[in-house]
Amino acid sequence: MSILAIFFLLEYCLGFKYVFLGLPIIGKIKSKNTSALLDESFFPQRTWCLISRQKLGGIDETWADCVLPINVLNNTVFSLLWFWLIFILLMSICGLFQTLYNILPFSARSSLGHHLRAHDLYDMKDNAVVHDFICKCPPDIILMLRLYEVELGNTLAGQVIGQLFMAFKKNYVSREDSVAIELP
Repeated sequence: MSILAIFFLLEYCLGFKYVFLGLPIIGKIKSKNTSALLDESFFPQRTWCLISRQKLGGIDETWADCVLPINVLNNTVFSLLWFWLIFILLMSICGLFQTLYNILPFSARSSLGHHLRAHDLYDMKDNAVVHDFICKCPPDIILMLRLYEVELGNTLAGQVIGQLFMAFKKNYVSREDSVAIELP
């Protein structure tokens, strides 16, 4: 979201559609016309200027083609900034899709099972307990644990998952026992 705000802020400050600044450059790269990559439509690099020269007998005024070096620099800097912002936007979109994938139930459940196996907490005799733990773990806790895994590493996330599982296992009542308790 912040990348889009930066684009709109740059459009407002520069006074033209900054979102489209890099598109002519990409078109020139695709057509293999790399002689003049930077487009002059956004920052004009040449203009006509009146040059006055002192000559014998008076002042000679002529029109000449002048280069505006500050616009050459501006064009280069803002083009590089455009490509950087597009790169950051694409990486943010990839991160969003990765986060959405990580909170899907099948991905989250396999991750919890993986961490329990890695910390030797998954036994075949505890299969029902592990299954109930994974099924009863709410999505917000799973998202928090996946974010711990991404930001803090597998070891710390595995320890937190192990502690949660041990607390769950200590208070665990199997389905058969809960039915027997409820029925007289």
